[in-house]
Amino acid sequence: MSKTLPKNIAVFPLSGALLLPKGHLPLNVFEPRYLNMIDDALQENRMIGMIQPRADEVRGEKEAPALYGVGCLGKITSFHETEDGRYMISLTGITRFKCTKETECARGYRRMDIDTEYYKDDLDEQNKIDECNNLDWTFLYKKLDYYFKRHDLDCDVEVFDEAPKSRLLTILSMICPFEPSEKQALLEADCMAERLKLFTKIINIAVQCDEDGSHSTCH
Repeated sequence: MSKTLPKNIAVFPLSGALLLPKGHLPLNVFEPRYLNMIDDALQENRMIGMIQPRADEVRGEKEAPALYGVGCLGKITSFHETEDGRYMISLTGITRFKCTKETECARGYRRMDIDTEYYKDDLDEQNKIDECNNLDWTFLYKKLDYYFKRHDLDCDVEVFDEAPKSRLLTILSMICPFEPSEKQALLEADCMAERLKLFTKIINIAVQCDEDGSHSTCH
C-alpha cells in the first residue's frame, strides 16, 4: 500500500476537523478553490490531505496561514453535488503524514510534499485492533456518559462494549468537540495506547472543569 501513496498532495486546511486512519469525515465543500481541489482529486487518485491551521503563529494579512506539520491523508469514498453547486463528500482516512515542503499552489489551493514513512504502522489494521483490545477502558467509561450529557451529545455509552475498540477510539476522537490543539495532539499520538491515554486525560479535565464550574479556565 505504501508504494502507491502519493508524495505530493492537495491539502485542505480546516481548524477543528480531525481525520484519523480508518475514520470517516463528512465535508461540505463550497469555496471555489476547494471545489477545484475536489475536481482535480477525482481525476487523479481521489486523495487529499486534511490538516489544521496553526492558531499560535500569526502571519501577514496576505500570507496563507501556517499549518501544523502533521496531517492525515484521506480518500474520497463518497461524492454528491448539490443543486447549488456544493460538493458533499466523505473522506476515509488512510495514513498520517509529515509535511516536508509546501509546493506551488494549483488552481487556488495549497499543495504539500509529504512523507508517510514515519506512520507506516497506520496501515496495519490488525495491530491496532490487538493493541486497543488490550487497553483498560474502565475509567474512561465512567466519565464519558457525563461528558456526552453535558455537551448535548446523543450517545449510549452502554453500546461501547459491543464496538471494536480501535474503531471506537477513532470515532470518539473525531466527534468530540475538543479544542483544535487537543485534536492535533490526538492525531500525533504515537500509538493507540498513547491516544487513549490522552483522550482520557482530555475528557477527565473537561469533566473536572464542569464539576468545578470553571470550564473557561481549563484550556
